[in-house]
Amino acid sequence: MRNPHPTMTEKFWEVAERKLSDLDKKEKMASVNYCIRVPQDIADVLTREDGTKNTPLMRRILVKVIREHPDLLEEIKQELGDV
Repeated sequence: MRNPHPTMTEKFWEVAERKLSDLDKKEKMASVNYCIRVPQDIADVLTREDGTKNTPLMRRILVKVIREHPDLLEEIKQELGDV
């Protein structure tokens, strides 16, 4: 099959597939990306050995905390106040 986007390399598609591999295909996803800066020690945990971001891990952590630990989410919101 011919690449519909000839400017996008095979490496691009490999990385894109890896970033999306954990998604539930039935779940509606937000249309915006949430890009955040994190402290270096956190980045070290969320980075693969090759230096790339582990998007599925970041997403899984956020989804699990928000859906399965609403009390923790509320506690964090209270700590932040009107930020």
